[in-house]
Amino acid sequence: MMTDASKKLEAQNVTAKGLTIVCHHSGGENVFELNTGSYYVVQKLEKAGWVNVEYIPQKHNVAWTAEAWIIRKEDTTTWDVNWEWLYGELPAGEYRIGKEIMNFRGTGDYDEEMVYADF
Repeated sequence: MMTDASKKLEAQNVTAKGLTIVCHHSGGENVFELNTGSYYVVQKLEKAGWVNVEYIPQKHNVAWTAEAWIIRKEDTTTWDVNWEWLYGELPAGEYRIGKEIMNFRGTGDYDEEMVYADF
C-alpha cells in the first residue's frame, strides 16, 4: 500500500483545453517503483459531488494505451494533457484530473491508486 505522502499531483498551466500535470514523488512506506500510463479522467464538482465529465461524441471508441511511464523517487515528473479531442473546451467550474498510479514491486505484485489534482 502506498501512503498519501509518497505522491502528490498538481495542475499547472491550466486552460480550457488542457493543463500540465506535475507529480511529486517523495518518501512513503513500502513504495517501490511508481508508474502510470496515458489514461486520465476529468471530473467536475457538482452538488452531488465529483462527476466524470462526459466525452464529446467520437467517431470511434476511446481506447487508452498501456505505457508504464516511470515516476522517479525523490523527483518531479510532468505530463502535458490536451483534452480538447476528448472533452472539448471545459466551461468555467471546479474540476480535478485523476491519474492511476501503480506501485510496482514485481510481476503480479503491485497496488494501484487514483490520485487527483484540483483545478
